[in-house]
Amino acid sequence: MKIKFVIGILVSAFMLMNAANSYGQDFHYSQFMYSPGNLGAGNVGTMSGDLRIAANHRRQWASVTVPYQTFSIGADQKLESFSPKLKNWSAGILINHDKAGDGALSILNASLSAAYQFSLDKDSIYHLNTGISFGFAQKSIDFNKLTFDNQFDGDIFVPGSATGENPDNTKLSNADLGAGLSLQRNGAKSNMIVGMQLRHLNRPDQNMYNGEAVPQSILSQFFAQVNYPLNNSLILQPAIQYSSQLKFAELVFGSEVKLILKNETTSRYAVSGGLFLRNKDAIIPTVALDYNKFRIGFSYDVNISSLKAASNGKGGPEISLIYQAMKIKSKTQHKIICPIY
Repeated sequence: MKIKFVIGILVSAFMLMNAANSYGQDFHYSQFMYSPGNLGAGNVGTMSGDLRIAANHRRQWASVTVPYQTFSIGADQKLESFSPKLKNWSAGILINHDKAGDGALSILNASLSAAYQFSLDKDSIYHLNTGISFGFAQKSIDFNKLTFDNQFDGDIFVPGSATGENPDNTKLSNADLGAGLSLQRNGAKSNMIVGMQLRHLNRPDQNMYNGEAVPQSILSQFFAQVNYPLNNSLILQPAIQYSSQLKFAELVFGSEVKLILKNETTSRYAVSGGLFLRNKDAIIPTVALDYNKFRIGFSYDVNISSLKAASNGKGGPEISLIYQAMKIKSKTQHKIICPIY
């Protein structure tokens, strides 16, 4: 009953998330499951190891306009490694930088997260992870790189002429609040994670002109992944993500298949390949290599929307890198006194 109750909370919260009023749209990753910090504070500390470090880079629309580029780096840590009193607690840090368009619109966001994990059954198969995040965001734009109607004299563009635009600010700084939760199942054979998050709960003002506030969008996001062994060497890894911001919505789904080449205590090797779809936008083939504590993945968005007439199908490449330590050694070496019998 406890598990069904938690699933009911997850579904109800997701419905409420989609009812939130918002404006604007955040950046996204195709390899969403391998940018763990960007899945929300509820995903902090959900790895099998004690420490996880992840980096991501995405470049898109180079054939259409000035390339959009996104970079993320983050880490999360189970705090029990530092003290038994902090059992079930985890903490994380995340830095995102996004640069887009002709006006070099730049967004820098740095945040700290804290999460607590509850065990939902006696066998510790099901866990509920809840978390909150607090961040600082800075947004800037270079109006000198933009063109406006006032700079056109009939059909001729006149560089250096008055734009008619006088922004009061070219930079904005504000706080950024978020919350999330996730449900994990760690079974003897298969495991899964289902989660959701809300970003920009404090609705910071995004208006660079003095006047009426333009609140930042509330991003609602749902994600899920299952690891299901087909045999001793093959693992099926389907995943899905749905994001919503007012009238903007994105659905990405697909699966990877992992082939385990070696699985020993001191050495582990595996290769993966898969195919994902961003609904009405792109087909996304993926490849990845697992080497001991590292995983490196590569994907490429093949544009299939109406924009393909301009992009020639070139959506953009993306790379992900994850390092995971299975055990953090204590810095303090305790002496053990052996009794004499």
